[in-house]
Amino acid sequence: MSETKPEGEEMPLTLIAPQPPVVDAAPKNLGWHLPTDWSAQRQIAYELEVATTSDFAAGSMVWTTGRVVSDSSQHVDYQGPLSAHQRYYWRVRIWGDAGAEASSEPAWFETAKLSAADCRGEMIGPQTDPGAEKQAPSVAKRFTLASKPASARLYITSFGIFRCFINGLRVGADELTPGWTSYRERLGYLTYDIAEHLQAGDNSIEVWLGDGWYRGEICWPAHRIVNAYGDRVGCLAELRMVDEAGTARSVVTDSSWTSGLTPVLMSGIYPGEIYDARLEGETGPVGGVDVLPLDKSTLVAQEAPPIRELPHLQPVDQRSIGPGVTLVDFGQNVAGAVKLTLSGERGATVRVNFAEILDAEGKDLNSTSFRGAKVQLDYTLKGGGEESYQPVFTFMGFRHARVTITGQARLVSIESVPFTSDLVETGSFSCSNPLINRLHENARWSLRGNFLDVPMDCPQRDERLGWTGDAQIFSPTASYLRDTAPFFRKWLRDMVADQREDGAISHVVPHPNRYHEANMPNFYGSACWGDAICAVPWTVWTFTGDRDILAENLPAMVRWIGYLTSMSPDGVRHPPTRIVERGFTFGDWVQPQGSTVKPNPNTGDDFVATAYYFASTRTVARAARILGETAIAEQHEALADKIKAAFQREFITPTGRLLYNSQGAYVFAFANDLIPEQWHDKAIEDFKRAIYRTGGLNEPGLQLGTGIIATAQLLPTLSKIGLHDIAIKLLLVETSPGWLYQVKRGATTIWERWDGIDLEGTPATSMNSYNHYAYGAVVYWFYHHLAGIQADPQAPGFGSIIIAPEFHAELAPLQASHDTRYGRIEAGWQVDNEGRVTYSFTTPPGTKARLKLPAGAADITMDDRALSREEAARSLSQEGLPVSPGRRTVTLRLAA
Repeated sequence: MSETKPEGEEMPLTLIAPQPPVVDAAPKNLGWHLPTDWSAQRQIAYELEVATTSDFAAGSMVWTTGRVVSDSSQHVDYQGPLSAHQRYYWRVRIWGDAGAEASSEPAWFETAKLSAADCRGEMIGPQTDPGAEKQAPSVAKRFTLASKPASARLYITSFGIFRCFINGLRVGADELTPGWTSYRERLGYLTYDIAEHLQAGDNSIEVWLGDGWYRGEICWPAHRIVNAYGDRVGCLAELRMVDEAGTARSVVTDSSWTSGLTPVLMSGIYPGEIYDARLEGETGPVGGVDVLPLDKSTLVAQEAPPIRELPHLQPVDQRSIGPGVTLVDFGQNVAGAVKLTLSGERGATVRVNFAEILDAEGKDLNSTSFRGAKVQLDYTLKGGGEESYQPVFTFMGFRHARVTITGQARLVSIESVPFTSDLVETGSFSCSNPLINRLHENARWSLRGNFLDVPMDCPQRDERLGWTGDAQIFSPTASYLRDTAPFFRKWLRDMVADQREDGAISHVVPHPNRYHEANMPNFYGSACWGDAICAVPWTVWTFTGDRDILAENLPAMVRWIGYLTSMSPDGVRHPPTRIVERGFTFGDWVQPQGSTVKPNPNTGDDFVATAYYFASTRTVARAARILGETAIAEQHEALADKIKAAFQREFITPTGRLLYNSQGAYVFAFANDLIPEQWHDKAIEDFKRAIYRTGGLNEPGLQLGTGIIATAQLLPTLSKIGLHDIAIKLLLVETSPGWLYQVKRGATTIWERWDGIDLEGTPATSMNSYNHYAYGAVVYWFYHHLAGIQADPQAPGFGSIIIAPEFHAELAPLQASHDTRYGRIEAGWQVDNEGRVTYSFTTPPGTKARLKLPAGAADITMDDRALSREEAARSLSQEGLPVSPGRRTVTLRLAA
């Protein structure tokens, strides 16, 4: 790269570094944002350089692309050499067609272990380990250093959950490490910079080990599993230290380590934790260790951002409800823990119980949503001044806490500590309706609380599993709100690892029942749930333009379609009704009917399953076309045609009526283009009648009638077929079932059920999570339709942008933004009293955009210039009006 500066001021580039930045293979998808003032010019060439020092000295250079003539700023794969345990710096320079140049400050990535041969140390199990659901053991090692190292890394993982201390100082700030994977197939390890923890002379490392998901209690009581992946906890670690002369030395886990016990007397994901602070420093080495079997080829560097704390929340209400008993309201439902600060005598005890809601009188906790999960903390004080406690190996879902003190002690303070996978925030939204804003905020909090290394269904009860159906329908919304690509990439790898030989995808991923099949037979293969293997990679591709996500998952996608086809010789799915039978499907789960979660459905399971069979087959065909897999594409295109014809034969009468005349049926049919053209208009009218009929026979009126699967697609489908007025009316419904009913009932996260609490304040008693993001999928409509921020389906990743807003005066003014790999897209609109709309949007440099305005828009201006007749026509067409990057302001008048 030339060091010659261009004429004039050189503008910086922003690099998009790998996440996480420590890798075990060559990083892919390196990219950069063009300078914000490059909207008027196009990149024509780039050069990317990689070196082992940040000054890019000649001797440190390891790879360069050379000058590449291209306007692309994304998806550059590193193709140079790699060495283990090496930090690499990279930078970019670009050239523009107007003569300007720009360059970046260096970013970095670092290699960990590049092969199993690089992975030193053994998985060691403490001989002091008493077994699952008992006192947490530890392993430890003392060592001596002649001098403080110049650099040092700790590579560490565990069977179970670990917390590491070096010289008494906690390593890192991550929670519940190393997270949850399909452990026997893929075990993640973490890398920490520990140079500041070490000292010349004597040093020590101690690792506490908890049961976690590995061997702790998982699943509800009827199917409770303990020791799901193994019955021994263990640790594998390497402290690699390099001195000033560049000489490396390692301390690794082996048979020379000792084991002991910790002050954690019991811990579990569901039960909570018991901690005796009197044992701190008094449970030293009392035993040896055993070397446990481990296939080191299963080790992978941490693939997604870790779980970390969010800013702590203070109580909004704190009151005594009895002697030594304090009831606390944090004002926000979260997943995480509490931090207690206490003062009192040695041996005094504190118990903390939790709940998402209070009882109907507001006097105490109502923990019915926890079902069989105990969710309790017990802490014994060591005495001698103020002391703090935050659980080590568990988390809970809660808004309220009850603190009960026994003995001479005082609660000094209590804080709520939310946890979440540390994904980059990418979305913002606001409008004039505070209930809608709160609904958006509720979806954000439900994402935070349920994205804990896996996309869970709920964080509070005896479940907390990675249900594939919930994640599939929420993934587009999540991808507007966060950079989900590394998170979903990691989860999809576990999905593939757990895929059955016949191609079936498990209902939950990771699948703790995988090695306990008799416990829950055939816990695989549901429509929509298993279809996550097709839908989620497609979502990531749509938001990032990353072909690798399709290539990596295409074989599993093909196997999934093979599984479905094996049960559908005529192209129609006919699922059994019992969950233990092969091919069972959950259907449109939790429809608002009665008190059961699986009522006699008004949208048949065969209809839902066949629609998803078609949708996934079409997705596989499209993915194969993108990847150049022509034979796979043609095979699945033909199969999709067969399924579509079978669907129309089976579920659409000769007069154009759907066999299931329900809201959900029309959603699935329209969303997947399954309605024949000649019946399109009739089906729209039937759809409208289905929506208004749902209100009841005596008082018919507009009302939601869909479960979690159809609801995710409801408003987008209504917008797709031009029923914008019905879409906004359904959004603004404030009674149950309705999104705003939850908000008006005080929800701070998304509920699992429309009727989670009735008008009298009585909670539902069956399956009533109050932090369940599925119905929060409506937020996708806020960004995609209301703000009009859309990835071009012909060129995903937001390098090509569709700007297609939907205006509703009820929400004006409205503003939204989404951060893409190319930079931030902003969009917002105002509607005046005469119905004239002012719509402003900003697209980042280096992108293309097309403006598509609602039908009936007239008197259109852009940047104070009236559009020509041809331009106006293009802005109203399916093709759209091309617009250059930067900020644009459009005014128009909507048809009455």
